[in-house]
Amino acid sequence: MIHKIIAFCLANRFLTLFAVLGLLVTGAVCFKALPIDAYPDIDDTNFQVITQWPGHAAEEMERLITVPVEIAMSGCPHHTLIRSTSEFELSVVTIDFDDETDPFIAQQYVRNMLSDNASSLPPGVNTNISSLTSSCGQILFYTLISDDASPVDLKTWHDWEISKRVLSVPGVLNDSSLGGFT
Repeated sequence: MIHKIIAFCLANRFLTLFAVLGLLVTGAVCFKALPIDAYPDIDDTNFQVITQWPGHAAEEMERLITVPVEIAMSGCPHHTLIRSTSEFELSVVTIDFDDETDPFIAQQYVRNMLSDNASSLPPGVNTNISSLTSSCGQILFYTLISDDASPVDLKTWHDWEISKRVLSVPGVLNDSSLGGFT
């Protein structure tokens, strides 16, 4: 079998050269179009509708906030899953979209559905949409270590100095601190 392939290639040198060049060009085009990330984002596009309503129990939040928001979000095009949680003074509804949905378009869908159904929510609620982030958003972990300072001092230094400087970096949305006595 190999002898026949080699014989064919030697007998048809220009055809073989043309086929090899075609494969090289096709490979180069495919390589350029291939999205390569150091940390590929394999998470679905999702947004959260976060609603706060001070002084109301979880049952009220579920009945008067979470259920109407879920019903409103069920009309979003390209959504695949809606999940929610209701707690004291807080309702969080998460809407997942399919892989082909652009995150900016999905965010606009959520904004439109929320504004179209705002009249179904009670007055005095504070409703926000989560920012455009992904599960790969945690990119930096750091530890403060000192032989002289106590954990309380390190926590205070972090909260009043380091955290403010980290948040001033463009593109940083949040700085979650762990440690100290909290």
